[in-house]
Amino acid sequence: ILDAARDLFVTHGYEQFSLRQVAERIGYSPTTIYLHFDDKEDLLFHICIGGFAAFGQALKDADAPSAEPISRVIELGYGYVRFGLAHPLEYRLMFMLRPEFLQRRPAANVPPPIDSFGLLQNAVENAMSADALPKIEPLHLANALWSAVHGIVALRLSQPIDDDEALRMVELVLPALMRGLASATS
Repeated sequence: ILDAARDLFVTHGYEQFSLRQVAERIGYSPTTIYLHFDDKEDLLFHICIGGFAAFGQALKDADAPSAEPISRVIELGYGYVRFGLAHPLEYRLMFMLRPEFLQRRPAANVPPPIDSFGLLQNAVENAMSADALPKIEPLHLANALWSAVHGIVALRLSQPIDDDEALRMVELVLPALMRGLASATS
C-alpha cells in the first residue's frame, strides 16, 4: 500500500492524491485501505515517515563529524538542499503542506526516523565547543541555519529558478552566514 501510495503521490501530487487511486493501483477495494490506515491523512503521514527517514539518511551521509566545524555545518546545509531538490513533492509535503507532521509521532510499531534536526544541533554544538561559533542557545542557532536552507529550497520549489541557481545560493548564503556568526566569537 505504501509503495503504491508513494508512487501515486509523486506522480499526482498532494491535491490529486486519493485513497481510491491507491486501491485501484494495488487491486484492492478502497475499504481495504482503511483496515491499515485511518484515512488519507494517516496514509500521507506514513509516506512522510519514509520521507523523513530518507531525509535523515541524506543528512547523515552529508555529515562529516571529523571535518572542520564550520565546514561540517555547511555540508549539512548542502545535504538539506540537495534532498529538497531531489525530492520536491515529498519535501513540500513534509515541510510546507503538512508541517504538523514534523511534530506527530509514529505508532509504537513504526521505527522513528533519524533525528535530522539533532544532527544539525550536534554540529552547531560542536562548532561552539571549538569556539568557531558564538556560545548562544544551540537551538536558536540551529533554527536560524535551518531557516536559511529551508528558504532556499522553498524559493526553488515556488519560483522560476533552477537547481543550479539554488545550489549557488547555498554557496553564497551559508559561508557568509557562518563567517558572520564566527566573527561574533572574536
